[in-house]
Amino acid sequence: MRSAFEAQGEYFRAYDDAGFVADSAELLALYRRLDACDLEAVALFHVHRRQPANFSVIDFRLHNPAYAWHLIISLRNPAHPVLRAFAVRKGLASDFGISAEDHNEGSERTYVGPEVSPLPLVVDIADARAAGRRRAVDPVRG
Repeated sequence: MRSAFEAQGEYFRAYDDAGFVADSAELLALYRRLDACDLEAVALFHVHRRQPANFSVIDFRLHNPAYAWHLIISLRNPAHPVLRAFAVRKGLASDFGISAEDHNEGSERTYVGPEVSPLPLVVDIADARAAGRRRAVDPVRG
């Protein structure tokens, strides 16, 4: 998939570790484990190593329309990761995927279409304290 990512713009050509597509065999094994435990996946997530926690153009292109939500974790500053949630309305007929024939310069920039909306994150402080975790903060509201 390296050539397909490089066709998405200079950012993907500059960093050989930019871009990720899950291995289909690993996904199948994961879904079989979920089924065996009578669980269901409800959202996708991925990490931005250098970028902010924005939902980008390439994120929209690669988003599976079977999921209404997408979480992005930015590790731009690993000491202070940022988590943002998005509602994504994407039909099955929407553009999906990337290819080496694309010319999508700047696809790491924020997707501005009406199909993507930021969601507030709600943290139950009592549950967080009981679990011994630090208080989480909604990155949109502070």
